[in-house]
Amino acid sequence: MPNISTSSSLHPQEGQCQLGTELLSLGSRELGQNGHGRPGAIAIGEAHLRQFAQGCMGKVKLLACGSSHSIVSTDDNRIFAWGNGTSGQLGDGEKTVKDQPVEVTLPKQQDGAGCDLHVGGVTVVGVACGSRHSFVWTNTGQAYSFGNNFYAQLGYDFKRPDYKENQLTPHLFRNLPAPRLGVACVACGERHTVFALEDGRVAACGMNDYGQIGCDSSDGVVVPHFVERLSRVSKVTCGANHNLALTGEGELFQWGCGSACGNFSGNIPRPEEVMSSVSPVRDMAAGYSHCLLLTVSWGVLSVGFTKPTKPIFPSDGQQLAGALPVVIQGGKCR
Repeated sequence: MPNISTSSSLHPQEGQCQLGTELLSLGSRELGQNGHGRPGAIAIGEAHLRQFAQGCMGKVKLLACGSSHSIVSTDDNRIFAWGNGTSGQLGDGEKTVKDQPVEVTLPKQQDGAGCDLHVGGVTVVGVACGSRHSFVWTNTGQAYSFGNNFYAQLGYDFKRPDYKENQLTPHLFRNLPAPRLGVACVACGERHTVFALEDGRVAACGMNDYGQIGCDSSDGVVVPHFVERLSRVSKVTCGANHNLALTGEGELFQWGCGSACGNFSGNIPRPEEVMSSVSPVRDMAAGYSHCLLLTVSWGVLSVGFTKPTKPIFPSDGQQLAGALPVVIQGGKCR
């Protein structure tokens, strides 16, 4: 097990912070992922991370969890990470486990004349975590990536001899198939990444064993490329090896690991539309091998596996484009 490094420089003294919106972190501490800096798992009653409040490290506005690391951004656009950093996924320049938050600094950029540009004025609008990689993106449409890149999930220049190595600090992401387009949303799978762009198109890169890149093959993709059949996309999300894309009109598309999407006959190598004839989708989320869909007419639908080898078959679920949903109402499955 990796050595756990405890950072005390960012840990405020008790009573210094004004508590407002609470950030709670609970669960295992095996790789420092609960961020509390003390032994043992954390229960809900002691889960408040007091560092994040007005007058201390800031009030959190964005958060994301990976397999064993976490990233947050505050109202004043500071970025913090903690947990497993052995692949550089914390972005603090080290490959160690951190059991308390460490600050992540975005790199300076240069203009055409080679002069440094100030990045402190940008607004962080999103953070995302994969299994061992991370992305941060801003209101200017720029994205920064760090962590493991063995499967090209960071989208770096594959012509560089070291492109598969762990990236320990944030690097500006420059390899979109349309360089002038900005990034609107990023989602990280276990070993792949999906990008929703400003014009509504979608790009992807990384591992493709389950067809999660959407290019109608299972070959890994080292250069981000457009995912065909997708336009007007406003949001993307990833499970371990599957993806969902949602348009502003409530149209939903899925591709990748078929069982996680409720398609038990095989994987889905290209995006397919679901739900369009039944009910528009308002929001979505993807877990390791399942999906949650918030619909206009059906409420919440849960699709996927209860175990890696056991699909969900609800007693009265209706088949929707290959998916067998459980309708959740009042905290119980109907």
